[in-house]
Amino acid sequence: MSLTISSGEILGVAGVAGAGRTELARVILGADRIDGGRILVDGEPVRIRHPRDAYRLGIAMVPEERKTLGILADFPLDKNTTVSRLGKVARLGLMLDRRRERAVTRDYIDELGVRTSSAAERIRNLSGGNQQKIVIARCLFTGPRLIIFDEPTQGIDVAAKVEVYRLIHRFVAGGGAALVISSEIPELLHVSDRILVMREGAIAGEVRPDLRGDDHEADERASAEIMSLAARSVA
Repeated sequence: MSLTISSGEILGVAGVAGAGRTELARVILGADRIDGGRILVDGEPVRIRHPRDAYRLGIAMVPEERKTLGILADFPLDKNTTVSRLGKVARLGLMLDRRRERAVTRDYIDELGVRTSSAAERIRNLSGGNQQKIVIARCLFTGPRLIIFDEPTQGIDVAAKVEVYRLIHRFVAGGGAALVISSEIPELLHVSDRILVMREGAIAGEVRPDLRGDDHEADERASAEIMSLAARSVA
């Protein structure tokens, strides 16, 4: 497969379970080894062998399995926010600055509208939507240029979904790029500039949604096209 994503763009990825969407995300992040081909940043080939390499290149990910891969359930919000780049809240890069860590987390709590009593509260006590905001905060703290959102609204209520969409759009409006993987076609039609449809580990086609968001017939046609591509063999 081959795909390109640009600054200021939300690229959606659709497909049925087992199509290879999460595997694609994990390869880009360096969580899985790449079998072949190249990953380029600003047109230059890069080597991503570990998520640390991805962070240094400005790539972060909100994982699908929030409770097992996204949060440190028994740790407070400040630890969950800074864990991917602890060096940014350390004195001389060595000693953790707890006051700075708390201050950074409080800023994200205010900015993202996280409902909590304090930065010291354990993340397991928060609702799913507020946990997801802290996971997004952790990604933002790494200073990303690209955030991969794998099923970003899974298991959260409608109001929290709207907040997550707002955060994605705000990140992209600031010059970032977002790769959004979702099983919900209406969600992809709502947030994406383009949608790639995966099937059997390959890209089966591309769909461009109605960006005005008020043409229901266009949405129905795009939805039907996505379902058709997802079910069609790419052999």
